[in-house]
Amino acid sequence: MSAVLKVRVSAGQIEARGGAASAPWTMQRAFAAPVELTQILAELVQACREHHRVRALRVEVGAALLQRRTLSDLPPVRPAALRELVARSGPRYFRQNGHSLTTDAIWLRGGAGGRGSARAVAMDEVLAEAIVAGARAAPVRLLDIVPGEDGCGLSLLPATERARRHRGTMLSLARLGTAVAALWVVTLLIVLALLSRRERAVGSELARLAAARSAIVEARRQVHQAAAMVEAIGRAERRRTVVLSRLADTVLVLPKQVVLREAMVPVDGPLLLVELPR
Repeated sequence: MSAVLKVRVSAGQIEARGGAASAPWTMQRAFAAPVELTQILAELVQACREHHRVRALRVEVGAALLQRRTLSDLPPVRPAALRELVARSGPRYFRQNGHSLTTDAIWLRGGAGGRGSARAVAMDEVLAEAIVAGARAAPVRLLDIVPGEDGCGLSLLPATERARRHRGTMLSLARLGTAVAALWVVTLLIVLALLSRRERAVGSELARLAAARSAIVEARRQVHQAAAMVEAIGRAERRRTVVLSRLADTVLVLPKQVVLREAMVPVDGPLLLVELPR
């Protein structure tokens, strides 16, 4: 089921079409002046809502309410600049009849590359403002106001509505930029927090490794000390064995009548004996 209400505004008459293709809804109303269009459009939206969902509104303007022109020999400018050029030169291209006009223009094929032709359209601005006011009173989102009969690419939204939408777009972009900036700040804070946490973890790990290194160094020192002590004990044991061996060899060769009072047995060098007389 379509949620877009399509309205066609022609001379003195407004027709609304909504609903699905299998169950269409239509209603027509007459109006005598643009000021009546606001109330009638709001009533049509409310009437359609009694049968179908209406989320948006698209308005098509009939040829009787439009002025169409094919403009030639225009300077090569961008599409936005072309619209501005036609809007500023409205009295030159369109009849105003004492009313301000809402205009739009698009390049015809091949018109933007050099001096070429453009299709332009205009309608009374008071009529466009009445349509916008009717959509606001409904309330319903107005998608666009377009000219009927091959008005593809042309929009007849009044200047005030275009300015409002432009401000809304810029505000949305500003909010989006603010949200993106806030997201970057939050991301930066999270990254800094993670880096700080990682730094603390690395510092703790380095301290633990330093303590382990100190313990290993101390253990190696103690091992070296123990090895030196064992080596010293071994040397002393070997020295004692040598001394006892020399002393035993010396005692075995002494006469039986000799009584030793004292013996000095160095590891190297001569053996010194002190005899005790009987």
